[in-house]
Amino acid sequence: ALDRNDHDVTAVRNGKEAMARIGDDEFDLLLADVDIPGLDGISLARRARDGQSDLPVLFVTGYANKVINEDGLLSEDVRVLSKPFGLQDLIRTVKRMLPANRA
Repeated sequence: ALDRNDHDVTAVRNGKEAMARIGDDEFDLLLADVDIPGLDGISLARRARDGQSDLPVLFVTGYANKVINEDGLLSEDVRVLSKPFGLQDLIRTVKRMLPANRA
């Protein structure tokens, strides 16, 4: 859905692969599930932001938002999209989170 809406997407299979890609490139947005194989999404976001502190993060999750709130990760550039959600919700949220020159 994001590819079809003119976003360049780098898809990975697990947290380990995501960390390898994050170390190689700079990204406009990290989109991650809270529960991913090999490394949870919260740890992935922390590590990604170690190298790119202004990286916006969008978590998708079936868990309650309080999981992230309690961890202290929610800030202006971290959002949560709760499952189930529609593709238009995803596209709209991504567009709002991207810098104006990348949306």
